Amino acid sequence: MGIIYFLIVIAGILFSYLLLRYGEKNIPTLSFLITILASTMWSLSIFLHWSTDAPVFWGKATFLAAILIPVSLLFFSLTYPQKKIKFTWYNSLAIIIAPLLLLAITPTDFIIKSITVDRTIIYNLGHKIFIIYFFTYISGVVAFTLQGLRKYKGLSKAKLQYFFLGLLCAVFGASITNIILPILGTNEYNKIGPLFVIFFLSFTVYAIIKHQLLDISVIINRTAAYALTVLLFGSIYLSFVFAYVVYFTNNINAFFLGISLLYGLFAVQFFFYVRNTIQNTSEKIFFPSRSNYQKMLLKTAKELGECISLQELKHILESNLVREMNFSNPHLYLAYKKQKPDINHLMQELKQSKETKVRDFLEAKDELKAELSKLEAQACVPCFSKNELQGLLLLGTKTNQRAYSIQDFNFLETLSYQIGATLERAQPYEKLKSEYEKAMQVTEKMSEQAAYATLTRRVAHEINNPLAMILGQSILIKKYQNQPEKVAKNANAIYQSVERLSHILQIMLKYGSQKSRVSESLNINELLEEICSLARADLASKEIKVAQDLAADLPLIKGDSNRLHQVFLNIILNAVQAIHSKGAISIITRQADFTNKAGMRTQGIEIKVENNGPEIPATIQQQIFDTFFTTKKEGLGLGLSITLNIINEHDGMLSLTSDSHKTTFTVYLPRG
Repeated sequence: MGIIYFLIVIAGILFSYLLLRYGEKNIPTLSFLITILASTMWSLSIFLHWSTDAPVFWGKATFLAAILIPVSLLFFSLTYPQKKIKFTWYNSLAIIIAPLLLLAITPTDFIIKSITVDRTIIYNLGHKIFIIYFFTYISGVVAFTLQGLRKYKGLSKAKLQYFFLGLLCAVFGASITNIILPILGTNEYNKIGPLFVIFFLSFTVYAIIKHQLLDISVIINRTAAYALTVLLFGSIYLSFVFAYVVYFTNNINAFFLGISLLYGLFAVQFFFYVRNTIQNTSEKIFFPSRSNYQKMLLKTAKELGECISLQELKHILESNLVREMNFSNPHLYLAYKKQKPDINHLMQELKQSKETKVRDFLEAKDELKAELSKLEAQACVPCFSKNELQGLLLLGTKTNQRAYSIQDFNFLETLSYQIGATLERAQPYEKLKSEYEKAMQVTEKMSEQAAYATLTRRVAHEINNPLAMILGQSILIKKYQNQPEKVAKNANAIYQSVERLSHILQIMLKYGSQKSRVSESLNINELLEEICSLARADLASKEIKVAQDLAADLPLIKGDSNRLHQVFLNIILNAVQAIHSKGAISIITRQADFTNKAGMRTQGIEIKVENNGPEIPATIQQQIFDTFFTTKKEGLGLGLSITLNIINEHDGMLSLTSDSHKTTFTVYLPRG
């Protein structure tokens, strides 16, 4: 039995030292420290009451310790995990006045009147007052703890559950052996009361390790590092002493003192270096996940600090949370955007509680548990910045099939503020980006309309020719109406002119109308021939010859005919503008594989548009596809920029090469 008491006392003293040395300096930690010290003192006093020649002294010491336990537990339950009342001098005094009075009268005979030879305690009136005080305060502890269990959810609730279980076991058992049975006249069982302290310590340690009621991993690691460092240096010195005594002499001389002094200086110089090395190494070996979380937190925080857009933020979360930390299905919902009703309900709930929600920790009847299940989310992390909810981060189960741990919670809660700050910082950028995209859409439409208007003017000459032909042939028909052969010849010429007009108008209606973007199967050769037909007037005005080398075996492609028509019309008209006169344009198509922007090898087709105009300088080549870059006085610099955007929309590639002989635009498009 003595060994058990010894272990209880040693465990209590060590626990108290670690709390005092490394615990946070706040009311919950101080209250818990007093509870552990008082429980240790109570256990030691009971042991000494039964085993020494001073039973009265140690009996009264038992009550001194027992008085401190309820009041310290009450302060702990009022402040952990969050304060439940605002402490003032008068309500604090109201809490401590009763235990202070009891502490003052305990050394007198008011509680313990006397003790018999067989160690039976004769109680006085003060014992009844102590019992009332004890159960009143413990009832308060139980009530506030139950209130916390109903109020808090997730990690806070899990911590309180283990504390509450340990408290119930210890209080229930010790109350029977050390209060109820002595009232009934049986004192011999009060010596086993301290055994119930083991239950309290066990549940507390389990809560510390599993749910980090206190940061025991840091405490253990630091303490172990100190102990191992002292052991290492001590072992080296003892080995030296042993070798000196065995192989040299038992006498302490100047040589021995000199070596001892040098070793002492060496130990002082390198003690902290060795201690830190052992601490870091043990952390990597025994707490590898903690080390990984710290590294990933620093890495992610640094990346988020440089992030200004939602696209970057989502990429960082995908990379770090999924690939590195084994979280699955991260979804980020923004508070300033309209969301689905179930997401809005989550936001309202978390805006109030400001607490991470985990499905496994929620009660079955909790509405949030059903909502998280519906969303296929295991955890929901609110992201705040300056006390304003910026968004919600939903996460699925862990890909390694493990449950969420305390390190996960600490990592996510710390990271949530970084995410919140990033979301707040990204809002102006996203607003500006949205306005820019809307402006570009309007600009593209204006550019398309301007291109169509320009094309309309340019094909006027092409239309005038068949119209003049029709007019002339009509006059001739009227003149030679009695000559059937001439009339038939003139009518055939009119028919051909009408066909030409119909062809031109069909193309203009096809590509000039404002219709929604539709992806369809296209024959790129037919599209290029139609564009050349429309550009015939521009080509003829500069006496430019067009050579077409169109592969017959080209596969169909998937694309928007209107958008691709604009691409190749822009490229061909740019070539016409670049050539002064009597130049040449070559249009070549063939099957070809290419590497797209994602770095994937893709099967597709290659379209080359070559012209023998002047060389484009290298400095201009680097900027030619930039928005609003132009070398023309009347230009807006949108044509080739829009061309590149359209090719990107089709998962294609666009490149430019230019030398003194020719300039080539090369377009790659994936096959349909």
